[in-house]
Amino acid sequence: MCNREAKCGYHYTPKMYFADNPQNGAPTKKRKPRTAQNYRTAQTFAKPIGQKKPDYIASDYLRESLGNYEQNSFVAFLTRLFPEDVEAVAEAVKKYFIGTDASGAAVLWFVDKFRNIRTGKIMQFNTETGKRQIVKSYIDKETGEKVEMKADWMHSRLKAKKVLPSGFNLQLCFFGEHLLSVETEKPIAIVEAEKTAVIASICFPRFVWLAAGAMKYISAEKLARYRDRKIVLYPDGSKAAFDYWQNAATEARRRGLDVHISELIERTATEEEKANDFDLADYLINEQKQINNFNWFADLYNAAADEVLSDAGMMREFETILDEQKAIAEICGGLSEPQAEQQTTQAENVRRVVLGLI
Repeated sequence: MCNREAKCGYHYTPKMYFADNPQNGAPTKKRKPRTAQNYRTAQTFAKPIGQKKPDYIASDYLRESLGNYEQNSFVAFLTRLFPEDVEAVAEAVKKYFIGTDASGAAVLWFVDKFRNIRTGKIMQFNTETGKRQIVKSYIDKETGEKVEMKADWMHSRLKAKKVLPSGFNLQLCFFGEHLLSVETEKPIAIVEAEKTAVIASICFPRFVWLAAGAMKYISAEKLARYRDRKIVLYPDGSKAAFDYWQNAATEARRRGLDVHISELIERTATEEEKANDFDLADYLINEQKQINNFNWFADLYNAAADEVLSDAGMMREFETILDEQKAIAEICGGLSEPQAEQQTTQAENVRRVVLGLI
């Protein structure tokens, strides 16, 4: 099922799976109707089945993906978003083991707290907006329709190459979980998308940022792995996501966990934004773009002010313009000399005059 379930809803059904993989043996016998008699019999003879241990991917594949960041679409976006924090971006790329595949897509590795590699999520990003792009497409054999996907998986690619067995047992951990063994004193913050965790780690490094990878991967059982840590959940903006994560947080608190849920997106996002699955990353990106615009303007103004101050002719012109504005304010505006002086020397007016001289 699509991991953007609240918005997409794409589902690869068991019927479709067995149609594509007949060698795995689709069940042919019909299940007996569940009656009280055969249900009691099943309870009598059924034996508990231990959960199979997860399989792992060799670390060589992770190491080989590290690098080529000048081609990595996600790294390019982060560099654009944080032009003043290049070191922070590099640190985030390093600590989250962000890799690059041959197409320039980002490989977001899922590494558990014991440093075992579960899989890698492969995603292509728009380098300007950070939005996910199509990374894989195929023709559905049952419907004949073209299916476009915005995520691929390393374990699936390695299985297709026969590097991993067809029965590879994938058990996902939280993205970023490996950081818990290093950053042992920080509280945990959990979001849905991996991109969001990386961006938030740059903005708020006092948390260890993890990503569930899907709305329904949050549960009290999974949160119980971090029983000794304070946990804050940041659900996406859809009502389905907020309600689901709030229920998980409530159940976790019943079990004695220190779990809280953030209402930041719930309170600040518009109805349209919520309908479009607005999340913490969107909020932080918007905030950062405002900061970037302010910094750009500040740099522009400072350069212009330096040029005016260093040029005697431009400085005289600047003073003449302010004197003319002051006279007009006194004559036409009926202001006193101190009032006119105060009006013309306000920072916004001075900036406007300085930039007008360049």
